[in-house]
Amino acid sequence: MPHSGGRKRLTPMRCHGAPLLRHDDESADLPVTEHATPIEHFITTQLESHHDRAAFSCGNAPLDNYLHDCAVSDATELSKITFVLVDLADQRTMHGYCSLSSTSIQFGAVPASVTKQLRISRHRAMSATLIGRLAVSNRLQGKRIGEELLFDALKRAYIAAQQVGSALAIAHAIDADAERFYKTFGFVALENIAHGLFLTTATVAPLLRLKVALDGCTAARQI
Repeated sequence: MPHSGGRKRLTPMRCHGAPLLRHDDESADLPVTEHATPIEHFITTQLESHHDRAAFSCGNAPLDNYLHDCAVSDATELSKITFVLVDLADQRTMHGYCSLSSTSIQFGAVPASVTKQLRISRHRAMSATLIGRLAVSNRLQGKRIGEELLFDALKRAYIAAQQVGSALAIAHAIDADAERFYKTFGFVALENIAHGLFLTTATVAPLLRLKVALDGCTAARQI
């Protein structure tokens, strides 16, 4: 995280294996997420009119309906921005998506040990980036695409926090299975907010680096 002496530049890390997800506007400040997988040449990019929203299905009606009916209008109003997973060879078909927005939560929703560490006044709300929805198409479920989308979202949240400030990354899990998914990657339950979980933004960069290192080890074993 930045400090009073200026921004500390993060050196990009790469590993063995084919790149799975990268931003269409990839930053050099954080490592590219790579993973040994037969699914190659996928990118995440902001939702646009040419993407086939109607054909997307993840098997969860609220998640499907949001993409079909609300994602474009939310993006137009800049209230939520949706990023979609596409193949470079077919940028119309969407294989997953994640929505991000700014939010805040009351001081008491986060354990006291965390707010003390962040040195946040007890009389202020805490700024946060909300991972509102995350979904993978039926065809690609079970291939760790949800994990890749989550880390892509965390990377975007971290980069944005350097410009606008955001102490936390928050997820609202749609059900108990989703809650377990987020907890696998270190998210902690918010207090008195059902299915709400968080990470401190300061932990995101080390988490991304750890993922890249672990993926590199896995890819090396498979070569």
